[in-house]
Amino acid sequence: MDQDLKKLIKSDKKLNHDQISYILYQILCGINHLHSECIIHRDLKPENIILNKDFNVKISDLGMVKEVAEENLMFIETKIVDEYYQAPELVLTTEIYDKNIDTWAIGCIFAEMFLRKPLFDGETRMELWTKITDILGNPDETFIKIIPKTMDSTISLIHMQHINEAIPWEKIIPDEICEPKSEKMTFDEVKNYEKTHDVHGEI
Repeated sequence: MDQDLKKLIKSDKKLNHDQISYILYQILCGINHLHSECIIHRDLKPENIILNKDFNVKISDLGMVKEVAEENLMFIETKIVDEYYQAPELVLTTEIYDKNIDTWAIGCIFAEMFLRKPLFDGETRMELWTKITDILGNPDETFIKIIPKTMDSTISLIHMQHINEAIPWEKIIPDEICEPKSEKMTFDEVKNYEKTHDVHGEI
């Protein structure tokens, strides 16, 4: 019987490393296919990942997909993505985004399969932003430059925020099935990795 990933995460069934890897691989393949067709899903979350008894994945709820004319085009838009899975540029309501918002959401889903709860579980945009920077550290000027100059209050908020260092992943996900040699990635390393690597292909 099919069920969504959220129900599985909330259940008593413990996912092992192979199962998590298999689920992640299929999500990446599916989103890679959408992106190769210049389509952004825009609403990735565990509820929209459907699994059968063999852990085969279907990505559902395509009601918010966005077809783009160019692969790296950026958009100005408002309501997209469930709050817990919003990329930083959406949390800050810059309303400017590209296909990497799907990549960010996949990373959040991946962590949630280990933690059995959302990685960034703030109930407001401010709480979400604080959660992100508490874990990944503060963004540098490279990220700040993408924020429209008209949003001076948001830029001021980032500059006034307490300085945080990135937390090593083994402290965030202290699980025996997680690689013990994992290195911490800062806020900017995560965002830069999305832009400079094909995070979907060649798995």
